[in-house]
Amino acid sequence: MEFRSLCHELAQFDLDVLALQETNLNTGIFHHRDKLKEILQQEFGMVKMVTACTPIRTDSAYKPGGVLLAIVGPSTHRVVDTKADPYGRWCSATLTGKDHRLIHIYSIYQSVDQPDGFSGTRTYYDQQWEILKMADHTDPKPRQQLIDDLSAELRQRQKPQTDFILLGDFNETVGMDMTLMASICASFQLVDAVTARHPTCYNTPTYNRGSRRLDYGLISATLLPLLRESGLNQFQEVSTSDHRAVFLQLDKHELFQTGNPVVPAALRIMHSDSASIKDFVQHVHDHLQHNNVSKLRIQLDKLEDSADPMVLKQLADKIDRLVTQALLQGEKKVAKPPKPPWSEKLHLASARFKMWKIALSGARTKTDVSEAINKVKLKAKFMDPIPSSIPALRRNLRYAGKHLRKIRQNAYEERKLFLEELRARIAIRKHSNPNQDVTQALKCLDAQLRSKHRFHKIQRVFNPKSQQALMAVQVTQQVQTTDPISGQRTWRQTEMVIDSRQELEEALLQRNQRHFAAAEGTPFTCPPLSEGNSENHFSLPAQLPEGAFHETQAVVDVLQSCAQSPPPSWSDQVLFAQFIQGLNKWRESTATSPSGRHLGLYKALLMAYFNKSGEFGPTETEDSELSDDSTAVPWRSTQTPSTQELAKNILEIIYELATLATAKGFSLLRWTKVVNVMIYKEPGNMNLEKLRVIHLFEADFNLMVGILFGRRAMYHALHENLTHPGQGGRIGGECEDVALTKVLHISMSHLSKTDLALGAPPSPMAMWEHALYNVIHSIKTGYGESQDTYHFTTDSPIHGPGQGSKGGV
Repeated sequence: MEFRSLCHELAQFDLDVLALQETNLNTGIFHHRDKLKEILQQEFGMVKMVTACTPIRTDSAYKPGGVLLAIVGPSTHRVVDTKADPYGRWCSATLTGKDHRLIHIYSIYQSVDQPDGFSGTRTYYDQQWEILKMADHTDPKPRQQLIDDLSAELRQRQKPQTDFILLGDFNETVGMDMTLMASICASFQLVDAVTARHPTCYNTPTYNRGSRRLDYGLISATLLPLLRESGLNQFQEVSTSDHRAVFLQLDKHELFQTGNPVVPAALRIMHSDSASIKDFVQHVHDHLQHNNVSKLRIQLDKLEDSADPMVLKQLADKIDRLVTQALLQGEKKVAKPPKPPWSEKLHLASARFKMWKIALSGARTKTDVSEAINKVKLKAKFMDPIPSSIPALRRNLRYAGKHLRKIRQNAYEERKLFLEELRARIAIRKHSNPNQDVTQALKCLDAQLRSKHRFHKIQRVFNPKSQQALMAVQVTQQVQTTDPISGQRTWRQTEMVIDSRQELEEALLQRNQRHFAAAEGTPFTCPPLSEGNSENHFSLPAQLPEGAFHETQAVVDVLQSCAQSPPPSWSDQVLFAQFIQGLNKWRESTATSPSGRHLGLYKALLMAYFNKSGEFGPTETEDSELSDDSTAVPWRSTQTPSTQELAKNILEIIYELATLATAKGFSLLRWTKVVNVMIYKEPGNMNLEKLRVIHLFEADFNLMVGILFGRRAMYHALHENLTHPGQGGRIGGECEDVALTKVLHISMSHLSKTDLALGAPPSPMAMWEHALYNVIHSIKTGYGESQDTYHFTTDSPIHGPGQGSKGGV
């Protein structure tokens, strides 16, 4: 209850990192961790959480000590690693920043100093003493052991361009004992962020039953120029804890990379099940209207048939940039989850309980908490005076506790009814048949949820971390050695592991440039085949290089025969319904779009556009107004549009830009950035040449490529231009060659510099070629996205689209 109240209070601030010490909860049980994460997600939306507690078993959920670290909001995208101390003394998260910088954030809880250890579990100190005793420490000293182990941990992570932020309850005044936290500050150049901004707060008490400062925020000295503010909250200001809260504010623009990182599906704010779709669509529409996108669309329509394609491209890029801004800003504005409608009574009861608890704590410790009480009184709508006697405060606290429990029981039933209605709406949204019975749709949804739950339980047991982040590779190098006697020099191969971010990214960029240029020197990249193009269609006889495969001669024969009697072209027109269908069938969890326009945004627009649940259509008032006035002009002029109409309008803009680029043979600027996600192909195999590369293209570009080139393959299958085994996925065909069909067409188009000589319209091919030669490739590892890139050059060309393209593998 206190954790939920704390998160509710902190949600009003622009919070990125939450570090808690002495959580007193057995987070070794996954059910408890899941509950904490659920509360964080309800208040902040996106969350990356790590906890730690001692491994000693307890009979209840209560366990002294424990730490929690949560990265919330957009900063969750930058988390590349989390770690927990096996003894439960600290936990950490690593964030990626600008210029290959890594920021390690720690939440630390140091035990109090006790003269004698006690073999038990009553206190945090006792647990630490018992753990060390079992680890063969003859004279356990938990406080000094934390310092030694933490120093070893930081030393292991200390590398160039690495910064530390240590947030914790150290149960000491740093500097009084030079063997404790002061030694870590000296070894790793850490400074107190609070005294750096407020020198007089050096010994401000942070424990309401003591006179010393125990809580600190220590940061690397290199972060001081980025420190904008720091300080200590008043007692009881944001929580009922007996400690003050330490807060730090760093310049995020200077600390982190600019731009939009690729968002994992689990951390997306907007998705098809979001309760904020209506608000999201409205925010996007308002942003587009504010930037006069409708006028720009009219201007683009006028220039479409007369202007130079590059002039069209500039205007299309401008509109596309505004659409991207609108989608991302709309998602950001709905980042905070909406408050449930049943929580008003519960909110008041919780606020009054907190008010009496703060008042009692202040009376016991003789601390001035009047400011904190006045704030809570406003939230609790309580205007009566607060008694000063401890017995009266206790009575009121007991009564408030009973009332709160009663309200929570009633609120649970109301919440259950609300969730049933919400579940029914989601089931109707998800079902393909809008006329499907609600009961049947709920059964389908329940079956999906049960399957998902079983899968996660199995995954927890057999594969607790499903995918290891790529943060190191093994490379082979040639090393020269000299015999000391004969002086003879010899070369031998040696293997080494690269794990620093800069060296790792350099090695991967060189590897990818080399890997995707491997086709250079093959027959279609050398004369005479390299001289074939869209004009001559290989009409002249070509002598193949010696040693060429028979398959190469067969492909040339097909190209030459088709040049003599080219078949009619297949259509390069993509209808709006086909574009929408392609988006709708795409699995939402698929990672796409380096710009940040992930599939969750498109799926949210589709949910509003299809309006299967009926919640996004015109209201009854709007319907009656429209029916009464038969002469009403379109909604864009006079009527307030429904969410469904707004979503359709936004999707039409996205569709028009994509089809215009296809028809005129250019690529949008946003399409020219591709991220190569590097992952291990085999668990435990870090060999540089045994990695898997997944290309992340922009979703709308990849969709258009898939529709057009898929249509081309189907056309030639119907006209029997493909061999029988090449008709994979069709009746009578062989599925083992379905991938070969795709690879053959897209690769031959590029390597032969033709439009496939099989009736392909020139505009889509020009669009593809324009994008291919202008693409800038960056790589993404466990450290995040690289700032360095590679691209197509004549000396090192790039052949093939790579895994992840709907037009290739």
